[in-house]
Amino acid sequence: MTVDAARDAARSGPPGTTPSAPVARTRWMTPLMSGCVVLVVAMVAAINLSIPKLSASGLHPSSTQMLWIVDAYVLVFGCLLIPAGALGDRFGRKGVLMAGLGAFAAGCLVSAAAPGVGVLVGGRLFTGLAAALIMPATLSLLLQVTEPARRPQAIAAWTAATGVAGAVGNLGGGAVLQWLPWQALFLAGAAAAIALLALVAWLSPRGERHPANLDLVGAALLTAALFALLFGIIEGPEKGWGALPVLGSFAAACVLLAAFAGYALRAAHPLLDPRLFANARLRGGVLGVAVAFFGLFALFFVNAQYLQYAKGYSPLLTGAAIAPLVLGMIATTRGSIP
Repeated sequence: MTVDAARDAARSGPPGTTPSAPVARTRWMTPLMSGCVVLVVAMVAAINLSIPKLSASGLHPSSTQMLWIVDAYVLVFGCLLIPAGALGDRFGRKGVLMAGLGAFAAGCLVSAAAPGVGVLVGGRLFTGLAAALIMPATLSLLLQVTEPARRPQAIAAWTAATGVAGAVGNLGGGAVLQWLPWQALFLAGAAAAIALLALVAWLSPRGERHPANLDLVGAALLTAALFALLFGIIEGPEKGWGALPVLGSFAAACVLLAAFAGYALRAAHPLLDPRLFANARLRGGVLGVAVAFFGLFALFFVNAQYLQYAKGYSPLLTGAAIAPLVLGMIATTRGSIP
């Protein structure tokens, strides 16, 4: 959700009384929007548990290809969150949410049916795009139907869902992979997305629309820069850190990030204004969150393989062993919301 949308939501009166949002239905909005959040975040954790089965499958991915399978979803998801939120503001959040859930199901189906690594990575990229459409729309719609006095609690519930999603992804993904092939993980994701799509179509009110600048140029520059940076990080161990493609990707990332910053400083409505980071508290918070999540995702990736390969754990036991990592996130969520 964009800053403008958050401000408009805070100014609006108690929703849920319009014909498009009957009170009986709005009661279900918090668990429904939280369920959408759980789906898109749980897929981040669950994919790590499938690495042994994917490695032993007929796809025969290399270690580098495996990293692309895991990271493609997260990269597109993270890069497109802000423009996807603006898209919902401009064209309607319910429609964008439903489109995202439909695209999520389609991406999961493509991934499940992938005959090769290239198609699987493509399916993961498309699913990441769908996740970016889903995430901001859920918070926007939730705030729209929540009375102003209860909005802090609604935000806390929505935020807690991201922590719960880690446990759901590990336990649910482990249960699926315990007895079924890796394709079943994506089929389960598609089934969940279709079920949520039907519930959103029935229960969710039509989202408000607000003028919003999509800043496609800024989004393209930032996404390309992060792809170049990730290419160097992933390909470095295999090709060598001094290899020309790796050094070239790092150089391209620096050039593209500089181009993004220069463009954002001149744009009337930038995707992300670099001047915001002049605020020391914001800069420290963003850096802390970035480092924490970098370490958390790396731990999920390495720990899932260590427990299954070195310790001989089953997928379900591995998921149960990793799940306690998210308990701290859930326990401290309420304390982070004023």
